[in-house]
Parts: sequence; C-alpha cells; structure tokens
Amino acid sequence: MTCTERRRLPGAWKAAVRLGRQASVVAVVVVLSACATQPSVERTQPIPIDAARRTLSVGFEQLSERYIEYQPVGALAFEGLRGLNAIDPAFEATRNAETVSFGVEGHGSHSVAAPSDTDAERWAVLTVEAIRTIREESQALAKASIEQIYEAIFDGSLSLLDTYSRYAGAEEAALNREKRSGFGGIGIIVQNAPRGAAIVQVLYDSPALQAGLREGDIVTHIDSKPVVSAKSTDISDPVRGPIGTSVVLRIERANAETFDVDLTRQRVASPTVYVSDRSNIITARITGFNRSTTRQLAAQLTETIQRLGGGARGIVLDFRGNPGGLLSEAVRMADLFIPDGRIVTTTGRHPASVHDYEAREDDLAGGLPIVVVVNGRSASASEIVAAALQDHERAIVIGSISYGKGTVQTVIPLPNEGELTVTWSKFLAPSGYALNGLGVRPSICTNAVEATAEQLIKRAASSGADLINIFEAWRGIDRRSDTDRKSLRAVCPASDRVDDLDGSIAESLIVDRGLYNRILAFAPMSVAAHK
Repeated sequence: MTCTERRRLPGAWKAAVRLGRQASVVAVVVVLSACATQPSVERTQPIPIDAARRTLSVGFEQLSERYIEYQPVGALAFEGLRGLNAIDPAFEATRNAETVSFGVEGHGSHSVAAPSDTDAERWAVLTVEAIRTIREESQALAKASIEQIYEAIFDGSLSLLDTYSRYAGAEEAALNREKRSGFGGIGIIVQNAPRGAAIVQVLYDSPALQAGLREGDIVTHIDSKPVVSAKSTDISDPVRGPIGTSVVLRIERANAETFDVDLTRQRVASPTVYVSDRSNIITARITGFNRSTTRQLAAQLTETIQRLGGGARGIVLDFRGNPGGLLSEAVRMADLFIPDGRIVTTTGRHPASVHDYEAREDDLAGGLPIVVVVNGRSASASEIVAAALQDHERAIVIGSISYGKGTVQTVIPLPNEGELTVTWSKFLAPSGYALNGLGVRPSICTNAVEATAEQLIKRAASSGADLINIFEAWRGIDRRSDTDRKSLRAVCPASDRVDDLDGSIAESLIVDRGLYNRILAFAPMSVAAHK
C-alpha cells in the first residue's frame, strides 16, 4: 500500500456504515495519519461477530440502566474500547462530539461517526468492527481470544463505576453461581488418605447424610473406578454432576466393613454455618451468605436448643471475617430473631432496586440474649444482620467497627454465559442511616485499647451517656460530611483481629442478664416510624 492509497474496510464494517447512514449517522471516514508497512498478523481465531455484538450490547445497556449512578451508554462503550489498551499498549482511542478515532501506534488512525449516547446496539457494532479492523494491525489483539477481549472491554467500562462492580467470564461465572446457589453433588468434603479419599465432613441435609455416610468413611471407588491417594479436588468432578443423576460410591468403614451406596445428586451449597455450644452458650460462626445459610443456621440452632432441653443461656453470632453474600439470606437471617418491623431498606436509581424488607417470622431463639461479634472484615450481608438486630435492641454488638460495605450488587447474565456484577442500590439500617463507608458501631469496642474482658465490660457499663451520644451521631450520619464519618469510625477503628477476648466478653454478657440488658439499652432506637 502506498501513502496515497486508502485502506480497504472489512465487508461487515461497510455494512455497519450503511446501517449508520440509514439512521442519519455521519458516514465512516478512514484517515491515514501515517504511512507504515503492514506486518503479517497471525490470528488465533476469528471474532464471533453476531455473538460479540449481542454480548456487548446487553452489557453496555444493562450497565447504563442499572448502575446506582447514571452513566450513558456512550461513555461506557468508549471506555470499553479504550480498555483494549490492556491487551496492546500501543492501542489508542479518542472521542469528540462527532467521531470516535482509534488506532495502533505507527499504523495510522481510523475515524468513525459516534453513535448516540443511548444507542447500545450501535456502540456494540462500532466496537466489534473496530476490533476486527485493529486485529489486522495488532499482533497482540490478533492473538487474543474473544474472552480476553470481552474482559478488556468490560474492565474498561467498569472503570467508570465502583470497585464492587466487576465482570466474570463464562468459567468464573459458573463458579460464582455454584457459590451463590449450590451445585449438583452429594455433600461430602474429603481429604487425601492412603486407601482413597477420607470423608472429613458430611454436609447438612445432603444425600450423603441421608444415606448414612459418616466422618472417617473412606471412599475407595466411584462408579466402580478406584480412588487411589485422591485429593479432595481429584474426586470433585466424578462426584459432582447434574442434579437428579446417580453416582455409586464404595465405602470402607473403620470396622473393615465395605459396602456400596447409590446416591442421587441434589443441589448442594457449601457449608457456611458452624454451631457449637459450651456451658449452654451456643456459638454460631457464619462464614458467608449463600442460598442455604439461613436454613443451615435455623436447623442447627433448633437442634441445639432442643438438645439442651431448655437450658440454653444465649446465642453468639460470630460474623468476624464474613464478607457477606446474598441480600435475601441476610433478610431471612435477621427475620429469625426479629418478630416484626423493618429489617433493611434498599434504595437506588432502578425501580426494582427500591424495597423495604419487613420481619414476618417469630423469634426462633425465644427471647434468648444474643451477642453479635463483628470485625473490620465483616461486610455487606453480615452488616445488615448486625445493624438490624442492634437497631431493634435484639442483640449487643461487640468487636470493632465493621467494613462499611453498604451497597447491593445485582448480577446481569450475558449472552456469552459470563456475568456482570453491578452496584445498583445502597442499604439503610432500620434506624435510617446508610452503612456504606460507615459500618456498624459496636456497643463494646474490643480493639481500641489493650484491656481485659472485665475491664472493657466495666468501661462500657459505666459510659452509658457517651455511648448514647455516639449512637445518636451514628444514626444522623447522612447529614454529616465524609470527614465526620472518618472521625466516627476512628473512635473504634476497624480491625481484622480474631481472638478469645470477644468470646469471653460475649459469654460474660450472656451469663449476666442484668448487665446484658443494661448495655443493650445504650443503643436505643424507636423503630415505630420504620414499621
């Protein structure tokens, strides 16, 4: 090609130009800003044009519609185009009111008419055809898979949003769905053993539990195939499968008994609830919120309370290190203990993101004292439960200030089987304050100074007026500046610490009901207006 010759556009690009003309869009103009020898570019695979257009169109449109703060399609799509720079740093894109220009350094520039800021379909067409054009000039983009290209584009678009909004490709999205909703399996956790795979845990309400499998059983065969020195990941694939299908395990017990068991796969969710009791005080460590978390907690608490025969003294809900999870599960968990009233309110730009969640169930704990333990890594769903129980004077919260993730994400499935997780609302505690950037304030802060459990409890019991003032300031935070938020958090700074001090304080509060009720009253709130 000489410096006076024009580049030949791909046929699909010409079709896009005709489409743009029919919509009164300025025709595409290709400009050579430099004359360069074209390299021989090797492509790993062609771009699936129609599939890519659908995926990008859905992504751009849904991001614009659902994100908590409005972002025009055009801005999202253009930042997505610029995101290709992550694959080839020589790629550049610029935009003005009339045109979008892009190119690879040393190969000239291409200019095309900019679609309307609200037209997701035409921005998707522009992006796909730009990719096809640039792959003729960029070795890096030519070798990139379509999934790598999707990731670069959506990461570029998401750079305009918050840190909680993210893209997951098809494989990662499938794993995410398993974490949220469970998978087809039998409900065992195993570890390496000399003769096969030793069962170290049988999950609650699983096919394995129903079939009578026990901890210590050895899985020696799966569907007649021997399992030799298997690691837990080695048997996950043959054990998992579509819900409703069967798998046969050969089991060897400690008494040398060997037998086969035919199991039908069911939806199995990873365990997130671990209940124990000591001195008739029940502790529930909750590590996340998936679709079975509340059901696990309700079943295990009920069984433990019944086993203690009316001797249960109280409950400790340990959310330390809990990053959160499903909003619906947080609402259900709070509803286990709050008989009536507001649990949480979500508010956002999209109409479907606005909702008031109300308590409807009886108190599963029958009025037993509850202590909630949080730390700086307790976030999202765990903060919803902690704030609701605190605001309804149903629990004393101890520990450090929680993380302060007060936003809700929605998941958008994409045609490529990937997904976008997008922040679309913020949540408000029953007393009306927004937790985002603030968190839940404990009544007893366990990390502010070095002290014993007895000293911290005594200090809290004698500082009622100060605590009441702190909670009043906390609940009026939306009328305050970001500086005020930081000042309030600094009173009990977030900490990742997990030690026995929190447990000792929780047990002391539960044992002494008079002390419990006194400190509980230091975080008062009239929830009548929110019912």
